[in-house]
Amino acid sequence: MTIFRCPYCKKTHGPEPSPQCPHCGKGMVVPGHLRKTTLKDRKRMRERIAREADRERRSISGISSRPGQNPSVVLLMILVMVILGGLLIGKANMSTKVSKLPTREMRAEGELRALRIAVERFREDCGRYPSKTEGLRALVLDPGMTNWGGHYVNIVKPDPWRTPYHYALTNNTVILFSHGEDGREGTDDDLPAPTPSPEEIKRQ
Repeated sequence: MTIFRCPYCKKTHGPEPSPQCPHCGKGMVVPGHLRKTTLKDRKRMRERIAREADRERRSISGISSRPGQNPSVVLLMILVMVILGGLLIGKANMSTKVSKLPTREMRAEGELRALRIAVERFREDCGRYPSKTEGLRALVLDPGMTNWGGHYVNIVKPDPWRTPYHYALTNNTVILFSHGEDGREGTDDDLPAPTPSPEEIKRQ
């Protein structure tokens, strides 16, 4: 028994040939040896079925399979590319701006350097370093020294992590550092004040 398969719905029927599928109603080509048609008729039928199948596929997908057939798709792609380009440029500009901003470590190092220079200038004027009791406040407020030449700094503020800078004096050696991000002394992120050069201590 001859069985025919519809190229659209893939369902079978038979045994009699039919120009239309009894299931989905779409036209189909019946084999030439089963119906009396010329080669030209069969070719025309195949082309018509191919066009119908192509139209159905495009109507389901909503997008033309041929480039340039759907201008809205081209416009949408251009819009997406413009948006992505703007985002990439904005991100690059933001990265550049962020990279130019000083980090907390850099800020702490700069402040420690300024404080260390101020401590050395205090020693030059007063003949000694500020005591541990006087601390870094002696750089801003006169602790009662005759030759005090301050203000050596305008303000003494906490480090970038909001922890006061550690100042101590041991055997006439200045100990000045930041506790770093963890706020604890003696850890790897402690930042010591650099020793200033004579050129840095010298007043302009």
